[in-house]
Amino acid sequence: MNEKPNRVFLGDVLQIEGNLLASGLRRAVALCDRVHRIPAVASFPVIITRSRREEGHYLMTARPRVPVHIAVSRHARHPELTLLHEVGHFLDQMAFNPIGGGFGSECEPRFDVLKDAWLASRVVQRMESLLSRRGGYANQKSRAILRYELYARELWARTYVQWVVKRSADPLFLSELNRMRHEGAIFVGQYYTFQWEDDEFDPIIRLVDDLFHTAGLL
Repeated sequence: MNEKPNRVFLGDVLQIEGNLLASGLRRAVALCDRVHRIPAVASFPVIITRSRREEGHYLMTARPRVPVHIAVSRHARHPELTLLHEVGHFLDQMAFNPIGGGFGSECEPRFDVLKDAWLASRVVQRMESLLSRRGGYANQKSRAILRYELYARELWARTYVQWVVKRSADPLFLSELNRMRHEGAIFVGQYYTFQWEDDEFDPIIRLVDDLFHTAGLL
């Protein structure tokens, strides 16, 4: 990849202190650096939490627009992939929505073609079909989770994880992604998964390539 002005490696700005998860998290950052650059931003840390409610989160300030931290729970089932997911949110706000404070995936026209691909995918159609069912087969919490996972920002973050892993072709991360993809969940008695199978993700890969190329991050 050619160096571009105001573009840096994620590893140059993301601070990972020594802890039980550090080596795996650094490998995840190296994966990102292998396939793309990021906008030049001030350094910010990865913090490790004890949360059992959320596996990770990304925090930024609106004025000024700067990253504060990425959090990963020590109880996360796949901490390295959780880090990639939160990096996806970071890019969504700082790279793909460079003016506003929200997510580019939810307001930028450059995501339109990707949104069309999500909506046409079996994964999303399956989730929407389950959510549209009526009756007392699922509690309110389950429906809220499913609605949340259908937000554009969450579809993008999961897309980013799968794109980085596929583009890097790292055997360990491919294996971890496969395990996560096939964990799935049960909703109203039906199995579903949040990640795409390879056959329908291949065209999505090319759309993400175009998105990063347009943003000057390849």
